[in-house]
This record gives sequence, C-alpha cells and structure tokens, in this order.
Amino acid sequence: MKVLILDDESQVGSALIEILAATADMEYRVVPPDLLAGAARGVSQQIAYYSPDFIVNAHSIELTDSHRGIDKAHAQMVKSVCRAASSAGSAVIHVSSAMVFDSARGGLFSEHDKPRPRSAVSRSLVDLERMVVRHNERHVVLRGGWIFGSYGRGMFASFLRRLELGQEISLHPGLLCTPTPSSDVARVICAMMQQLDCGADCWGTFHYSSSDTITSRGFAETVVTLAANYGSVDLANIHLTDSDQFEHYGVPYHPILDCRKILNSYGIKQRPWRSALTTIIKDIYQAVEAEAK
Repeated sequence: MKVLILDDESQVGSALIEILAATADMEYRVVPPDLLAGAARGVSQQIAYYSPDFIVNAHSIELTDSHRGIDKAHAQMVKSVCRAASSAGSAVIHVSSAMVFDSARGGLFSEHDKPRPRSAVSRSLVDLERMVVRHNERHVVLRGGWIFGSYGRGMFASFLRRLELGQEISLHPGLLCTPTPSSDVARVICAMMQQLDCGADCWGTFHYSSSDTITSRGFAETVVTLAANYGSVDLANIHLTDSDQFEHYGVPYHPILDCRKILNSYGIKQRPWRSALTTIIKDIYQAVEAEAK
C-alpha cells in the first residue's frame, strides 16, 4: 500500500508517519507544508508520478487549528489534489473537525446532521469537505474532536506556551469537549486504509473522537497539573477565566460527535485520551530538556 501524506509536520501527519514506518507493507511519501502553499500543480504532478493508493490531507486541519485560515490558493490546492487523485485512481482521506457544527444545540452530532458553522474557520472546513465529496468519489471525510499532540503548530502548542508564560486563557464555563490525541486519529486512519485496501466499501463521512468527555476548564486544569510536574508551568501564575465568546477560547469549542457509524462500518472503537495526554506532555518537555543540554 502506498500513502501520500500532505504535511508531514502537522499533528496528524507526524503521528501517521510513526505508525506507517512501523507497519509492514506500508510505503509512504510526504509533501512538506512549504510545498503546499499554493503549489497546486506541483502536488498534482507528485500524485500522477507516485500514483498512491491513498492521499491523506492532514494539512487543512492544521491550518484551521492554528487559525491561519484557508485562503483561495489552499482551496484550489485541495481541489487539484482531489481531481489528480481521481485521475490516478487514488482515494482521498480528508481530516476535518467537529467545528462544522453549532455547539449551542447540545447533544451528539451524527454524520446525518447538517453542518452549521459558526465562524469563518468552520465555514472553511465545510467548504473543503464539500469540495472533497464533489471531486473524488472514493473519499473519506474524517471529522474529529479537538486534536492535540506532541507535534505541529496548532492550538495545543499555543495553549501550552500561554500557560508557561502565565498569560490569560479564556474558557467557556461548562463547555463539554472530547480532546483527541493525534496518535489516536492516526491509528484510526491507518485502520481505515487497511480495510479499504482489502476491499471494504466504506466511503463517505465518518466521526471519531476520544471516548471521555470533559469540560474545557477540566481539560485545562489537567494539562496544568501534568505540565507542572516538569517545572515548566508555575501554578501560582495560572490565569484561567470564563468567557462566552467562543472566538476567544483557549480550549476551542468542538461539539460532541456520535461515533457509532465508524464502529459499525469499520469496527473502530473509541479510546480514552487521558493516558495519551500524560505521554504527550512527557514527550514535549523531555524534548525541551534534551535540546537545552
């Protein structure tokens, strides 16, 4: 099986590389993020030359997570990728987000619920999903909870940095979320590709997030406790405030996803996030210590 990963420096892309490198009969190539900035033609040429079985777009979600946004050049790149993939007989796995839904409604959101984006970022996510569906019949749109990991340039890295600096972090009081480790998302993608490669006819949109729900404040306090063990966060200098302005959340709103479809179609079960968070925090600060030596 040949896999082309768009953005090997992203949270999901980095985690997927670790899994593929340790999996037999998995060959992969990557397109680094600097080559994805408006280089639609170049990426299309790589697809035609490499002819991968699967193309994993881990780049778009990284842009929206870091609030860099989706511009016309990126949208055109995604469109070109989907068309080139269709011509090459490649399937596209597009990583998206629960942010396509309006969290004010509450409850679980299934794949049958109509997206109702609340911001420019979430509207971009919806537009990209529709583009993937329209331009490549063999596609999987995988919506996830708030993805966090040891790598990438996203909101989790920014969140940790703000904690370390003692900056104010706004949280929605009582907002429930399902933080999802990038390693878990990568595990799911790999499992889906293996089954699809063996002939499973399970295309379309699927939801996956970790099994445990927690309030945004509860998650922030868990991160603070773990980070404090490495001396990088001063417990006396933590400023968590409540806000009902979702644009300013330190932990972003991600409506709770109904993940029964992916269980019924692929047999993929949800996993808890707490043990993974412990490992991720440890890896981040051990890497910092190693660089300082």
